Amino acid sequence: MSPNKSKLVNKENVKSEEEKKLDAFLFGENIYASDGEDSDTQPEAKAEKIDEDSSEEEDTDNYLEPKIEKVEDDESSEEEDSQSEPKAKRAKTEAAWHDENDDGLTVHEALKQQKRKLPKGRTEKTYEELLRKKLETVHKTPSWAQPDVVNKFEDEEVLKHSHHLVTKKSGTLPKDIIDILVLKNMNTETHNEGPFINSVQFHETSTVGLAAGSSGVFSLFQIKDGKRDVHTKIFTESFRNFPISTARFVDDGKAILMGCEKFGHCFQYDMMKDKINEIRLPSEVTNMKKFEVSPDGKIIAVIGKAGWIRLLSMKTKELIDSFNMNKECKSIAFSPDGSKLFSNGEGMEVYVWDLQSRSFNKKFHDDGTGATLAVSPNGQYLASGSKQGVVNVYKMQDILSNNKPQPVKILLNLQTSITALKFNPTSEILAFASSKKENAFKMLHMPTLTVFQNFPTRDTKMSMVQNISFSPGSGYMGIGNNRGCAQLYRLKHFKNY
Repeated sequence: MSPNKSKLVNKENVKSEEEKKLDAFLFGENIYASDGEDSDTQPEAKAEKIDEDSSEEEDTDNYLEPKIEKVEDDESSEEEDSQSEPKAKRAKTEAAWHDENDDGLTVHEALKQQKRKLPKGRTEKTYEELLRKKLETVHKTPSWAQPDVVNKFEDEEVLKHSHHLVTKKSGTLPKDIIDILVLKNMNTETHNEGPFINSVQFHETSTVGLAAGSSGVFSLFQIKDGKRDVHTKIFTESFRNFPISTARFVDDGKAILMGCEKFGHCFQYDMMKDKINEIRLPSEVTNMKKFEVSPDGKIIAVIGKAGWIRLLSMKTKELIDSFNMNKECKSIAFSPDGSKLFSNGEGMEVYVWDLQSRSFNKKFHDDGTGATLAVSPNGQYLASGSKQGVVNVYKMQDILSNNKPQPVKILLNLQTSITALKFNPTSEILAFASSKKENAFKMLHMPTLTVFQNFPTRDTKMSMVQNISFSPGSGYMGIGNNRGCAQLYRLKHFKNY
């Protein structure tokens, strides 16, 4: 095991080999390296060829410029505290990496190999000393790298940048005004996933986002918290003549499943093996334009033609069972425990299917022609959006115990078809939108069933919203639109990713 990989070992939790592979794929082999090196930038650290006739009066800031990304220290309060304390004698810590080839290497020998000359006035004798001093002049040492505070932050930083995420309590979400920050688009670095970003998703255990769209391109990004930070592209791949309609993380976040409306096959990207598999679907399934994955990850529910809903095995992609509505199906949603499947469509009815017995359970009347559905993660609410722009919010207990359940809230904020509905993971927010009109987006405060008044504003530029997604801790909201943007917002009330 290399020294850099040894940093992945947590004192209390040793990762499995599969988890290590996933972290290595998502963040690179050296994500825990203490010397600041990055696997993407390491190859660039090779010295460029310099003309032998270079002047001895070469600029001291350019003769050996290290390729190191500047690290912003977010723990400003800790840094201020450390600066206010008297400087104590720092304990000497063992280096995380030691290269025997550098031992005893003089400045003269190193620069001679690189065809460089040491500027006048430099007194360093060894190459290591030269590099250390040069680094200190270019970049200040961040507080987390100080020997006296490294133990304080080490475990937390490791947890933040892997799938072991630090959990903080957020308290009760206030009503009326939501504290929201507009970040750079998730796909700023690529912006080639398509004019229509049909899927924006967040990884369940790592700070990684997925954007996929009508150009047949899907990309993975490392999510960053700063307002001006560009989210680093991790991976991107394109399919010829395969406009991606839906994309989901599957297999505990180790793979991505993608479908489109044109073909009877889907693609699955295996992140462990870095391999893309084309999978032929059963003859009854003509496309995978719209599908959802069960909470346990074992079943794929696919919306078919003529009111059919096909249930496939996630493992084999074989047909397990089929349900049939009286009219065209438009949307489906699993209950949080995976015991039920809800569907709606052209018939102004919501259907309830029992997945344990694989049978029809009941249906109830819902005003308006069904367009989309969502079930709250706590299992207490179901929301139904119609083509008339109405959102009905029902209590789940009323649905299951009453043949004629009545909505506890009717939302009339939008006038065009509701094409996106999404509860946040804490079930405190219901976001709803229409792709038929610019900036047609609202958020409902679930505890009080009131709409947030301050977002979006007149200056908010969301374009036509195609889909909505929240990160696992509700700290981020992703919006895919019709302008090729995977927009990203920070919900500041929620402290976690």
